[in-house]
Amino acid sequence: MAFRQAGITEEWIRTRLDGPAHIKAEHQEFLINMRVAEHNNPDGAPFAMAGNHVMVYGAYASAAARNGAPEQARRRRPASSSAAAQPMSSAADPITRSGDPAFRGGFPSQANTGPFLPEVWAQLDGIDLVEEFKQRVDTFVGIPQVIRGDYIRAQDVALSHFVHAPTERDATRAGKLFLLLSRMLLTRTESRGDAGAKLLRERVLRFQRGEWVDLIREAAPHRAPRQRSARPELDAEAKLLKAVEQVRNGDLSRAASTLTASPVAPGNADTLSKLTDPERRPVDSARPLTDDDLTSEPQERLLLDQSKFLETVRSAKRGVAPGRCGTRQEHLRALLENERTADNLYYFASQLARGRISEDLRAGLAVASLTALRKTDEAGRPTDDIRGIATGITIRRLTARTIAQQYADKVLDYTSPFQFALSTRAGVDCVALLCRLLTEEDDSRVISSLDGIGAYDHVYRSAFFAELRADPELSAMLPFVRLWYGRQSHYTWTDENGTDHRISQGEGVEQGDPLAPLLFSLAIHRALRNAHDFLEDGESMFAFLDDVYTIASRDRAAVITDHVAKEIEKWAGVKPKLGKFALWSRQGGSEPPGVDALLRGQPRPATPLWKGDLDPAHNGLVILGAHIGRPEFVERVLQERLSHQQRLLDGITSLPDLQAAWLLLLYCAVPRANHLLRSLPPDEVAAYASAHDAKIWSTFLQIVGYNDWEDDPNVARARAIAFLPVIHGGLGLRSSELIAPAAYWAAWADILPTISSRCSTWIETVLTELERGDSRWPSIAQARAASAALPEAHFRFKPEWRRLAAGERPPAIPETLADEPGIWPHGWQFYASSAIITLHKESVVFPSLDDATKARVRSQAGPEAGAFLRASPVCDHTKVDNDHFNIFLRRRARLPLSGGARQCPGFRLCQSYLDCYGDHLAACPSTGLLKRRGTAFERVYRPLWKESGVRETPQPFVKDLLSDADPTDLRKSDFEIRGCALGRGLPVVCDMCMGSALHSDGTPYAGASNVDGATIDRLTHRKRVTEYPDLATSPQIEYLVLACEEGGRWGPDQHRLLRSLVRTKVASIHPLLRRRASLAYTRRWWGILSIGAQTVAADCILGRDSPVPTPTTVMPLASVLPWLDVGTEPSRMP
Repeated sequence: MAFRQAGITEEWIRTRLDGPAHIKAEHQEFLINMRVAEHNNPDGAPFAMAGNHVMVYGAYASAAARNGAPEQARRRRPASSSAAAQPMSSAADPITRSGDPAFRGGFPSQANTGPFLPEVWAQLDGIDLVEEFKQRVDTFVGIPQVIRGDYIRAQDVALSHFVHAPTERDATRAGKLFLLLSRMLLTRTESRGDAGAKLLRERVLRFQRGEWVDLIREAAPHRAPRQRSARPELDAEAKLLKAVEQVRNGDLSRAASTLTASPVAPGNADTLSKLTDPERRPVDSARPLTDDDLTSEPQERLLLDQSKFLETVRSAKRGVAPGRCGTRQEHLRALLENERTADNLYYFASQLARGRISEDLRAGLAVASLTALRKTDEAGRPTDDIRGIATGITIRRLTARTIAQQYADKVLDYTSPFQFALSTRAGVDCVALLCRLLTEEDDSRVISSLDGIGAYDHVYRSAFFAELRADPELSAMLPFVRLWYGRQSHYTWTDENGTDHRISQGEGVEQGDPLAPLLFSLAIHRALRNAHDFLEDGESMFAFLDDVYTIASRDRAAVITDHVAKEIEKWAGVKPKLGKFALWSRQGGSEPPGVDALLRGQPRPATPLWKGDLDPAHNGLVILGAHIGRPEFVERVLQERLSHQQRLLDGITSLPDLQAAWLLLLYCAVPRANHLLRSLPPDEVAAYASAHDAKIWSTFLQIVGYNDWEDDPNVARARAIAFLPVIHGGLGLRSSELIAPAAYWAAWADILPTISSRCSTWIETVLTELERGDSRWPSIAQARAASAALPEAHFRFKPEWRRLAAGERPPAIPETLADEPGIWPHGWQFYASSAIITLHKESVVFPSLDDATKARVRSQAGPEAGAFLRASPVCDHTKVDNDHFNIFLRRRARLPLSGGARQCPGFRLCQSYLDCYGDHLAACPSTGLLKRRGTAFERVYRPLWKESGVRETPQPFVKDLLSDADPTDLRKSDFEIRGCALGRGLPVVCDMCMGSALHSDGTPYAGASNVDGATIDRLTHRKRVTEYPDLATSPQIEYLVLACEEGGRWGPDQHRLLRSLVRTKVASIHPLLRRRASLAYTRRWWGILSIGAQTVAADCILGRDSPVPTPTTVMPLASVLPWLDVGTEPSRMP
């Protein structure tokens, strides 16, 4: 009746979508309402479909339909970057697409205004982005599913309009819409559930009606004051819950920072005073930019790398503050799901990278919030000093990060040989080792370190502009850099009462800008070059961003330090912290001459500048986290480092969620020793490494609740297993004490090419010492000992020192090991560590195990067998409750489970008493749980079928699968799938089975204790030869046995199937994202399968059925892509 009253029939819809008629406003509104109400009215499908056209194409749905709906839209890409280099007014500018045949006939009656009439777009002329962004908005972190597609389509409208804009005014309007859409559609609602969903749909409806200004004005300002709890314990509890939530969002590094990082500075007048102090943050430019800085054209045009940009969007961290506009990185990642929209997003970024945007857009994109963080001392304790971190608009940050990646190698080459940051391989290790070697060669040499006052905030902008102009290739960055640093910067800081304060800055770079390290390196380059000319033979200078070190004789140490400091102040504008100079020599003795001159008349600080005559516990220096000095000094500082690391471990043991605690232990706590293992000789780091391992193991026992273990014989065995890599059947905790020689050798192997290129006159001396059997340099002697500790049988391709210095690189890490937790994925360390670990497993761990434990460890080993250990709990299929995860971890470490001995529940058939490891219940058929386990295991695969898009038929009869089968045959297979590339057009028939490597009495099956995959072979043989020989040999189907050992090992058919499902899934994804998407889906789906398998196995021990979640929605591509980044690499810095 409503349709008839509106004068709308199916015939009416057909003629409007097929013919030239304009759709009246009242009919547009009716159709859009039908589109919004579609989920409650299945009978209105054709009308909802028409409403969808109206929402996308406005009044000209007919023209849109004739030229293709969005789902059938023709594929196309923005023009190449070289074409986009033309000026905006040029007729050849790709921003004007009227001549492109691919777009002819799109919206002829709208004069290139897109799906909205010109008067709708004209509303944006009165929007001042700077004024709008003064109002903070709180947007959803993820796009609500109810409007996800609508948001992506709306952004496609904005970006497409930008791509095709014939004038700068049209491009500005489109850019404004792009920046404001998250405010308009994704501002958080107070209502939840159906009421919240209704409000979101109404926003979409109003957007399609063109009520843009109203939506912008109604975006709720987020001005909640930063209130702190009066009870510290509540703050601590909130911190733990926040960390768990961050783990569930897949952001482990941020969760670890929540437990340990510097607190936010109080939002009071004292903090404001520090932020606005001109001595800390210059308001005006001390050295104004020249006309050439502001107007010169680049000698080359910046060609933004599309592959790097899309990867930057894909890998952007989750949960990061969105900046003042409200657009989050998660929102832009969602745009990658549509190839055309992803291309248009890249086009916007490429224009931004060239500085080809209007002043209105530039001013809005320059807006940034400022967060004040308290700095920490060397022991990790908060100080009264603060650091202001700027959070810019998301698309600007992503573009800047791409440019930084693209030009890092060039800037590194340009700033050589002084600068070791940016892309230098093992740059941190290199600086520390060079300082160590030079002072070992001559123990009278003095190392001096310089520290600047607010280096990033004070550095002259004119300094990096001059360097950019001086190099043709680097000059391509000028237009982009000029957008933000060509005038005074302004930030907004919000105090504890919610009041905004404007903070201005006339020099320096924004801390938080991805380009800041690169620009800073350029800014101090001239100063370092001039200072280097002052050096004499035998004197050296190294820089790692703003950390500068000089090495010279006692007589010249202070003179050189003073000269370098003056050059940096003169040419870069960074004044030295007079009380923070530090000088040290191995020879010790009295203070070198000229130290007083460094203070420039200031009184001596409480901390002595000269460390060489201090007591042994304070006699040394810390260089980029590496410790050089007396043994007592190194021991003291390492002990402080252990105390600092204990803060994270204490936080982990306090977490209420075991899965979150485990992931933080594995990915954040275990690798924290790696930097020290690489930078300190094994004999110096041995005690620290041993203590680190002990703390890791103690923390593990605490989180699984295994108490009173001092005299337990199970613990030593469990520790040996737990410290094995995951692929070897362990927990991946990895022993720092064991791999210390491998890490130190690998550091040498990685930095020798850098020493060869940066110190060409000295490399021969180093190589000669490395090849001598009795080197007088302790570090080189330790390097030789570390090399000798690497077993040749497991590292046959280990190169000689000279081949390493010549630049020989290791092979790529095998894909089956790329996800192995805890490994250092760069350089030679992976192979060196693997050699030592493999030898340790074969010669120490396995000989000490009984046959049952050997069988169990082999059952836990192999590719993806431990995928559940690294799976991110971002969805119901990968979240595990504490009861189950406790069993997962204890079973894998071979620790006794909680609870005492009791009789098997299948007592009528089985009179056995249960063992403490759960082995009997995992293998006993009398309980009936094993049969139900198989049924539950089948349900584990449902998310894969739904997400991959294949068609699955559960429990097909064999007689229905084979044309020559006996019609009375009542056997069933587990499922049949179609649409999978594996079958080459044939149906793929799968049978699943899970088995234990141990009998119910705890003894291993034949071969299980000494052959990897023996249980898989037994299960596969039973299926293929005994139960389904006709399916296995039939040419009519592709038959797979999806065998899984109860410990976690998977059969070869399972790997074949998953690879095929991934290929099917990613075939339609943007070509530049396809490989990363393939890796992400692989990791996600193995996580789902592994957790599902371990859950159903644990439920046999718990004596209950497995409630496997039923998939209701498909996880969007944008939510899957970050799976590649779950976990953190071992840190370069402590």
